[in-house]
Order: sequence, then structure tokens, then C-alpha cells
Amino acid sequence: MKSIFVALLAITGVITFMVTFPKRETEFDLARVIAISILAGMLLFSAGDGYAQVAPLVDDAQREQMNQLIDRVRNRVNEAAQAATYILEAEQHRHQSDRMAEAGRHDEARTELRLATKIVDAPGLSVQGDLLFHDYVSKLRQAMTALDRRQDLEEHDETPGLVRIHSAPTFIEDILKANALPPKLAAVVMVESAGDPKALSAKGARGLWQLMPDTARRYGLRVDDQIDERVDLVKSTFAAVRYLSDLYETFRDWPLALAAYNYGENRIQKLMDRTGIRRFSEMAAKRLLPAETAQYVPAVLSLMASRR
Repeated sequence: MKSIFVALLAITGVITFMVTFPKRETEFDLARVIAISILAGMLLFSAGDGYAQVAPLVDDAQREQMNQLIDRVRNRVNEAAQAATYILEAEQHRHQSDRMAEAGRHDEARTELRLATKIVDAPGLSVQGDLLFHDYVSKLRQAMTALDRRQDLEEHDETPGLVRIHSAPTFIEDILKANALPPKLAAVVMVESAGDPKALSAKGARGLWQLMPDTARRYGLRVDDQIDERVDLVKSTFAAVRYLSDLYETFRDWPLALAAYNYGENRIQKLMDRTGIRRFSEMAAKRLLPAETAQYVPAVLSLMASRR
């Protein structure tokens, strides 16, 4: 019973920590590293404590099986702790890279990212199979791609205000593909803002992706009186892509996900719960959606279909 109590206490503590930790993307990743390490250690302690209680009550064959299980758990905990150490070391360089990129010092930012990559790509690492480690390595690659694209846009864009059609969509499509989303979803930008990174709607949506302030903050963007990161091509794109990915995970249907992007996921979910309707076409036919949303989804789908 003691071991079960310890395990439950560990899980409760970790969940509370992760929920209350600040929701900025990099901070949340750091919280996950720390929380998983704590949870792994507590579970190992719990398993060892439980083993000590039942070991005298089992035969030699069962005891051997339990020893093997404890060894596997111990190895997995050690691997998770080692992965967390590498991630925390690399993350210092990634933070420094972000600061350099914001200051326009792209070469220095790239050097910091390379240092971070060198840490997690070191030969002989025994943590390559760790899921958190694998996810972090993927994020480093995305950060390098975003930095390259951002520098290209800043150095070669001769038409400030409107995003050049041959550069920004390529960057956006790369990010969409890196997150396992259809690259043609870049059409959302053209329908939402016509490619104007400073577009501001009457309802307060802003930027290429026309994110509302609360949605932008939920996905790690800073929106206040001093800074509005919705106008930042790179940061707003990563935020919008994560939002679209979450919407698709919720509705498992792109027309519904796009309707939720325009109208709000809570409104679409309530409409589905109230009517039982699960198809955008039926919602539109029965005039259950605002005219803007009923026109928005076909416009995006049509532009997606026309893109090569």
C-alpha cells in the first residue's frame, strides 16, 4: 500500500506541476523534462519499495522475474534522466539562439543551434530511443529550418508589408510538412490575411494567420501593449500550425477543423453536441453557421485544391 501511495503522490504532483507551469512553449518543454524525470525517479522508488514488501512471499522463479523487471525499470529511469540532462544542456544554446535571431544576429544564432545539435547528436548516446529526446531533436531541426527561412525573408524581401509569394509560402509549407500536416494548408494564410503580416480585423485577429489574442497566448505568443508576436512570421506560423494540428486531432475532419479555426472550436463542439451533426456541409446547408464561416471553409478548400 505504501508503494501505491507513493506512486499516486508522484503522479499527482507532476501533473499539478505541469498544469501550473507557465505555458510559454520553451518553458513548457522544460517543465516536461523536469516532471518526467521526477516521475521516473518516484516510480522507481515505488517499485523498489513494493518489491521489498513482497520479495519474502514469492518463490525463486518469481523473485528472478521481479529482479529482471526492476532492472528494466531502473535502466529506463537512468536513460530518461540522461536524456533530460542532454536536453537541458542543449536548451541553453537554443534559448541563446532565439535571442540572437531576435536581434538579427543570424550567424551567431546558427552557431548556437549547431552547438545544441552537437550535444544531442554526440556519438555513443544511449538515449536515442527516448521519446522526449527524439521529440526535442526534431524541434532543433525545425528551429534550424525556421532560422534559415527567416534570414532569407529578412534579407531578400523587397516588399515590406506583404509577404512575397515565392518565399513565405515555402517556409510555411515546410513547417506544415514537419508537423505532418498538409502543406496546402498554407492557403489559410491567403484567405485569412491575403499575405499581409500586419492585417488586423475588426474583431481583433491579427497577422498572417489572423490569430485572436487569447488563442495566440495559448500557443506561446506574447501579446501585450509592448509586443505582439502575431506579426512575427516565424513565431505566428509555429503557433498557427500547432493550433491547426490540435483542431484536426479534436475533429478528425479538415472542413470541421477549418470551421473551428474561423468560428472557434468551442462553438463548433457545442453545435455538434446540440444537434448531433458531424459534417460541415450539413451544418452549412442547415444554416447553423455564420455566413462568414460558411463561406470561409469552401474558400480555403478551393484554394487548397488549386495549389500544385
